[in-house]
Amino acid sequence: MLIANWLNLKDSLWALVLPYLLNPFYAFILVSYYRSLPYELNEAATVDGANDIRIFFRVIWPISLPVIATVALFYALQYWNDWYLSLLFIDNYKLHPLQMMIRQLMSNLNAMAYVAGSRTEYNIVVPTYGMQLAIVCITIGPIVFVYPFVQKYFIKGMTLGSVKG
Repeated sequence: MLIANWLNLKDSLWALVLPYLLNPFYAFILVSYYRSLPYELNEAATVDGANDIRIFFRVIWPISLPVIATVALFYALQYWNDWYLSLLFIDNYKLHPLQMMIRQLMSNLNAMAYVAGSRTEYNIVVPTYGMQLAIVCITIGPIVFVYPFVQKYFIKGMTLGSVKG
């Protein structure tokens, strides 16, 4: 109601972006990671003459790339798999995301299979399982292509705190 009536964001892409902009779970992940960083890094940079902005971008940011990559991947998956917000707030079919189009395709396919199954004069065989498998491949494809580029940050994050000998 807030998005559609008060903010006048119906049929805009902001209606899809704003509700998921701040996720408390992802904020908790980031805050807990930043709290686990040793304060000695900040002290050493301050002794070297760096201000707070320089400390963040030169010291903290490079060592927090694993958690930033993780949260970015979570956000990407959240936006990629979302069809519910477009069902609620987008009436213009040209603005529908891919997941909403896939949902409509599956709905139409199931309705066609139901109608063809109830009438015997139609000799239509609807390939519902083949279509579902093709849709799963289309849906998961981009994530499979993006994951190898983000995986190096996960590996770096797992070995960042390990004991080196």
